[in-house]
Amino acid sequence: MSDYLRADFEATLDEVVDVYLRQVRRNPSLRRQFRRTAIIIGVMCGMFAIVAIDSVLRRPVGADILLGFVVGAVVGAMSMVFHEQSLTKRTRTVVAEHFGTRSSIRCEIELRPTGLWVQQDQMQLLLDWETAKSVDDTPDGIELWFRWGLVVARNRGFATPADRERFLAAARARVPVSRQSF
Repeated sequence: MSDYLRADFEATLDEVVDVYLRQVRRNPSLRRQFRRTAIIIGVMCGMFAIVAIDSVLRRPVGADILLGFVVGAVVGAMSMVFHEQSLTKRTRTVVAEHFGTRSSIRCEIELRPTGLWVQQDQMQLLLDWETAKSVDDTPDGIELWFRWGLVVARNRGFATPADRERFLAAARARVPVSRQSF
């Protein structure tokens, strides 16, 4: 056992999927891509609806355009929901392959002077504090954001609430507010 402030817990499949999805949802370029895709799908379906309605019903063009706009907006919104479901399902499949038959993987996180040390599934990383972007206190844990991604120290990884608070304060002290982004 080290003298560093640490969190130590078993991460479940759902929690690992959650961390991946948090990273994707917070990525500005991916969010723009998802919106763009939904708009393109909505516009294409709306245009198709206008042509289909006009050719079948032979109604005034104004009504066709209005109905096409409504169809496009609904389909575009639905595509965002389906995309989220698909992303979650695909991410879960990839992580489940990594887990194999295990129900959880050991996760250890330590605040060290040189950086955040993480050991998970027999792999160790030392993330330099210079690449830290933010430390966020969330209901289920402490999010430590780095240029490359995210580490989540789950609440149950701390022996006491006081240990969690010490960890949070020490992590925030290593990431100056001027460098915090998001």
